[in-house]
Amino acid sequence: MRYSELTEGDRHKFEIAFINKIKRDCKPYLDEIKNPPAFVLYRGLHDTEGYGKKTARLTSRTPSDSSAKTHSHINQYFEKKFGHPYRNGVFASGSKIIASEYGQGEPYVIFPIGDFEYLWSQHIPDLYVEVAGAGAKAMRHWMAFAKTKGVKIPYEASRQEYWKQINEYRMNHHVWELIEFLGGYQDTELRKGIFSTHEVMLWCNEYYYMPAHLLALWDKT
Repeated sequence: MRYSELTEGDRHKFEIAFINKIKRDCKPYLDEIKNPPAFVLYRGLHDTEGYGKKTARLTSRTPSDSSAKTHSHINQYFEKKFGHPYRNGVFASGSKIIASEYGQGEPYVIFPIGDFEYLWSQHIPDLYVEVAGAGAKAMRHWMAFAKTKGVKIPYEASRQEYWKQINEYRMNHHVWELIEFLGGYQDTELRKGIFSTHEVMLWCNEYYYMPAHLLALWDKT
């Protein structure tokens, strides 16, 4: 029977039982964040209903919003420095609004099951927007980085040519150089990362998910 087909009474009973399962199976995560539902991570999901469990896809994948080469270089950097290719992990945010932009309908609250690790940046809200993409914000960061290296990119009469020169500089340098220039990443202080609403990358095998409105039942179990 689908979640939407349950009676209100049965739905409430199963929801309470599911939250108890989260409290049992997600202890490392709950110990880290200390105060749910005040500190939780949200994730946008597609073609999902109710609550349940998902297996994280931790193997190499084709990125939807950055080049395969850039994706690979970032993963190599993260794996060397933090032990995992985090761009293959599970993306989440402490912001319901941000999470809702990446899914359908209400964002879901997620809970890594068992042992997990994480990565986030105090200085980089979204790695694609700030570093890996070809938008104006990433290009401005690359321009600032180039200036610290003594590179002068003149503002030509043609704005198209100006951005072309910045992009050429970007393509000839390692993306991790810009990441560290902007302040880098950390694998500590998860509560601070959630509060920042910046992108948080999780490394876990599985996670539970449930609609955000079910947090109202958290203290009733």
